[in-house]
Amino acid sequence: MPENDAEDDDLDNIPDVSADDYKDPNLKPFYLILRAKGNRKVFMSKEKIGIDRVAKIKEKPHQKNSLLMFDKRSNTIRLASERNFALGNKMGKDMKQGQQAVFRRVLNNKVTSDQILSMGKKNVKNKAKKCLQVNGKNAEMASLTWWTCNKSRELQKFERENKDKVHTKPDFNKTRFYIALAAKGKRNIYLSKEKQGEDFVLKLGKKRGPAEWRS
Repeated sequence: MPENDAEDDDLDNIPDVSADDYKDPNLKPFYLILRAKGNRKVFMSKEKIGIDRVAKIKEKPHQKNSLLMFDKRSNTIRLASERNFALGNKMGKDMKQGQQAVFRRVLNNKVTSDQILSMGKKNVKNKAKKCLQVNGKNAEMASLTWWTCNKSRELQKFERENKDKVHTKPDFNKTRFYIALAAKGKRNIYLSKEKQGEDFVLKLGKKRGPAEWRS
């Protein structure tokens, strides 16, 4: 495995504090998540192309290089740990379809046109109206690219999720009940072991609570 794809995400020269003095209480740090199998997060990898660092996706990247903020002054997506790094496309290339998505340091406080982005509810676009997309298959350490927007394309569905979002676990002890078919036999619905793709098939059983699976 190449060194650039190593699981160790520690970044050599990135300080823990922001280099940007701009403080906005309305700015909330967030993760940019691909809403597809795995719910993988966008992060700045150690792999480099020139002075750019390749943007990739991973299920559990280090917060230091995956927690982001949106700077409304410049319409840029920055690392929260070092706001001088902004998401954009490969330096020196235009914003045509297929260009590599990268993080690059904002030099001399001057944002380049390819670092200017807009965020929709389910996508991220650059100034040329190309959408952020997984380059290939949705997999660990897959790189990102800019591609013509397509609402039905799963690999373009990126959403922000606030860092402080609470994921509560369901409490199954509050109310338990069976769903029965009000017909002869009064069979109960239960979750069978039969699968269709990633889904489990619901079936009817004669006994109250089939012992082999959940009802």
